[in-house]
Amino acid sequence: MLAMTVVLFGASWPVMKVALASATPLWFAAGRSVLISATVFAVLALRREARVPPRGDWPLVASVGTAQIAAFFACSHFGLMHMPAGRGVVIAYSTPIWVLPLASLFLREPLGVRGILGSALGLAGLGALLMPELPRLGSPGVLVGEAWLLGAALGWAIAIVHSRYRRWESPPLQLLAWQMGLAACWLLPAAAILEPDGRIAPTPESLLALLFLSLFVGPIGAWGAAAVARALPANVSSIGFLAAPLIGVAVSTLWLDERLGWDIVLGGSLILVGLAVAARKRAG
Repeated sequence: MLAMTVVLFGASWPVMKVALASATPLWFAAGRSVLISATVFAVLALRREARVPPRGDWPLVASVGTAQIAAFFACSHFGLMHMPAGRGVVIAYSTPIWVLPLASLFLREPLGVRGILGSALGLAGLGALLMPELPRLGSPGVLVGEAWLLGAALGWAIAIVHSRYRRWESPPLQLLAWQMGLAACWLLPAAAILEPDGRIAPTPESLLALLFLSLFVGPIGAWGAAAVARALPANVSSIGFLAAPLIGVAVSTLWLDERLGWDIVLGGSLILVGLAVAARKRAG
């Protein structure tokens, strides 16, 4: 289950890159959220488990649907318009680096030596990824992709910290349907206003990518991640998910012929080591 989930999450990034060649970012994000929500609602209906979440779960529906899904989808799509998928997945999976200081600030969780070391290594990795752009800082559009992807990681981190603060009453799959539905409520009007001429072109690449991300990565990946979190120790699952950016980089290099430069190798290695240190700290 862990291996399946990691492969789905990692492979989704080069698939998104291919789809965005014939789709605009917000419309593609809206399409994903609508289809995932409809798919999960259909599964819940077949299992006779579709129900409105209790009042205590609505703050989680709001934070995850807004920050972890709507903002993450939009920011990651805009980021991939400006950068290769391999670099994008590494930056986006820096989320736990931001969780540690946010949890310390808002939840009063002590950082500890491992937390500080993990964050420092992760920030050093991000610095390595940004190094090739420094000579072109005066040029228009430089660092735009990195900024969007860091925004995606920060949105995910905010939702994670809020999820730690509150107790979940409903199963994750039930909440996912409503969270994706709320994300669609944000993304559809945003796409209509900001991308009036945008679309998802009816090409085989964009349609197959949309179906793969909406029918497999969304519902199956989310269900698998929840099942793994329940079945495996926290340190095993946390470190296991670090393989997702490695899958993303490998698929992007082999399928899309993206360059595997020193910045991705060094920066990705530092981020992964930092996340592993941070994961062990959280588990302890």
